[in-house]
Amino acid sequence: MILKNSFEAQQFNDGYSINCSFVNSPNRFPDHWHNFVEIIAPMQEDFEITINSEVYHLKECQIAYVHPGQLHAISSRQKKPCIIVQFDPSLLTRMKNYNDHTLLFNQVGILDEAFCSASGISSLLNILIDIKNQYYSHDHFRELRLCSQLMEFHASLGEFLEKRFYEQKAPADLISFKKHNKQFNKICGYITQNCAQDLTLDQLAEYSGFSKYHFSRLFKEFTNTTFLNFLTTARLGKTMELLSDSTLAITDVAYQSGFGSLTTFNRIFRQYMGCTPSKYRNLLNASNSCLETPSTPAP
Repeated sequence: MILKNSFEAQQFNDGYSINCSFVNSPNRFPDHWHNFVEIIAPMQEDFEITINSEVYHLKECQIAYVHPGQLHAISSRQKKPCIIVQFDPSLLTRMKNYNDHTLLFNQVGILDEAFCSASGISSLLNILIDIKNQYYSHDHFRELRLCSQLMEFHASLGEFLEKRFYEQKAPADLISFKKHNKQFNKICGYITQNCAQDLTLDQLAEYSGFSKYHFSRLFKEFTNTTFLNFLTTARLGKTMELLSDSTLAITDVAYQSGFGSLTTFNRIFRQYMGCTPSKYRNLLNASNSCLETPSTPAP
C-alpha cells in the first residue's frame, strides 16, 4: 500500500520479518520508498526500474537491490513474472560480519554478471528461488529457514563484493588497503555506534593515529565518501529508529541523533529523505494504523 508523499506502508504476513512475492510485475508502479530492504529479480527481460532517478533496464539474469529510503519505481511493457523479497534491515545490522563490511554492502545496486560473474549471479538467483519456494510452503519453521536463506544470500554477496573490491585496487592501493582495512572498519563502526556524540574530523584523526589530512584521504579511499557524509548518514539512520517512538518529541530525536539544532536536523532530513521528520513520523503512524494484517500466503 502506498500512502501520500510516495511512502509505501506495508505489514508482512504473520508478523514475519521477511516477505516474498512471486507475481507478474505491474505495468507501472510509481515512485515510492519504504523503510525495508527490497530485492527484485525479474524472471524475464523487458523490465525497467528507476532508483534515485537512475533508470536501469533489467534482464533475466540481473537483480535490483533497493536500500531503505531509496526512491524507486517499476515499469514494464507487459506484465512479467518476478520475485520480490522484502525484509527488515535489522536482520542484517545486528550481525557483526555485516557491520564489518557495511561499506561494501552499501554500494550494492544492480547485481549482474559483470558485478559478480555468471556463476555468482546464478547462485544468488537460485537462493532467491529457494526463498520463494520456502515462503509458499507449509513448513512450521518457515521464517527460521527464510532467515537462514537470506543470510546465505548476503554471505555469498559479501564474498563477491570483497573479491570485486580487491580486484579493482591497484597494487599500491591494495597494500595500503590491506594494511589499514581492519582499522578503518573499526573506525566506521565507532562512528556508527557513537554518531549521536559530537564527533569531529580532528577527534577521529587523533583516534586513528593519523594526521587530519591523511585521515581524510584514507577515509575517502575506503568509504567512497567524506567523513561528514558518512557521519550524517549514520545519524539519519538513528533518527529513523527514534522517529518510530511516538513518545519522543522531534527536538529530542534531533539531539539524541547528534544534530546540534532542530533547524539543521529538519534541513538535512528533508534533503536526504524528501520530507520533514514530522511527515516521516506521520507516515509511519499511518502505516501502523491503516493497514490490515494480510492473510497467510497460499502455496
